[in-house]
Amino acid sequence: MKKVIEEYENNKQNGPVFIHTVTMENHMPYDDGYKMNNITVNNDKVSEESKNLLETYANSVKNTDKSIKYLIDYFSKIEKPTIIVVYGDHAPALGDDYKVYRELGYISQGDTLSIEDYMKLYQTPFMIWNNYDLEHKRYEIIDASYLGSLVLDYAGINSGSYIY
Repeated sequence: MKKVIEEYENNKQNGPVFIHTVTMENHMPYDDGYKMNNITVNNDKVSEESKNLLETYANSVKNTDKSIKYLIDYFSKIEKPTIIVVYGDHAPALGDDYKVYRELGYISQGDTLSIEDYMKLYQTPFMIWNNYDLEHKRYEIIDASYLGSLVLDYAGINSGSYIY
């Protein structure tokens, strides 16, 4: 997030700035036992291996929360209208063959996944934040390929004929 701010600072005099950043902060593998934020899992329904995966992932997500807060704190003080979009493209791969999800009964136990299972694994929430009081909106399911168009529409920028 420091690099995003640095790029903004270095380019803000040149007009509008668009920064697309991809982070792998919360990407697998989750078996390294990362515990920096002291988040633990207490659940008798999952194995010790799954608890470790969940704890590593949760501790990593906490870091992402801190990073997003850092970014929003910075841009909330900027006068230039700013929009920040945060999204993911799939749920975390927690264990071989989705072990954690199966142990918790979140997805099917069989050899094949149903359409509903795939929706659970590939449907993620997203956040659109702005510093200039755009109306709060809740969006239903949207394909990530349409997110750019949705954000332009939300900001009141003519997005042409690209329909989401």
